[in-house]
Amino acid sequence: MKTNGIGCDPRTWSRLASAVALLAATTVGASQLTPAAHLVRSAHAESGEGLSEAAERGRRFSESDIRGSYGFFFQGFLTVQLLDDTILPVPVSAVGRLVADGRGGLPEGSRTVNLGGIVLEQVAEGSYEVRPDGTGIATTEVTIVDQTGALPPGLTLPPTTLETFSFVLTNQAGGIPFIGRNIVDADSLEPVGAVTIRGEAHRQR
Repeated sequence: MKTNGIGCDPRTWSRLASAVALLAATTVGASQLTPAAHLVRSAHAESGEGLSEAAERGRRFSESDIRGSYGFFFQGFLTVQLLDDTILPVPVSAVGRLVADGRGGLPEGSRTVNLGGIVLEQVAEGSYEVRPDGTGIATTEVTIVDQTGALPPGLTLPPTTLETFSFVLTNQAGGIPFIGRNIVDADSLEPVGAVTIRGEAHRQR
């Protein structure tokens, strides 16, 4: 059989060339990554995030992800119905502090609320639940301990209310965004008004 210049027949030379090509493909260096691999690695490099950190973002969340003391603020409106059936949207804003035990309990909290110019000092306690995807819900029992100013005529406010909030966990460095769901009288469970508020909670140092 006729051979080439290095003493191999054409079939042997063809097999050798294929083997070399396969070896080169499986030992490609970091500088020869596919365009998709370059994009993934570059994106993590620019964000300062390692591949293992990115993978961790897909983990399951739980109540233990919220633990310690958190400062929070919120603002929006409490839309109420007065005794004469007038509908009144009252601006509301608040700052406060809430403690989470990492097991679904909120053993203590306090806040200062400005409700249409009336300042309320309140204390709170409650519970929370975190779903595996990081979304959750919190319910607090809030009691007025001091009030500065008189409420508008026809507007009543129960001394103790039950308030429910929805939130989502994002990352350790960011805050916890939340919105209000409802507010009811703690004794009668009757709605106090329609809640349209949003805010954030941040871990205290």
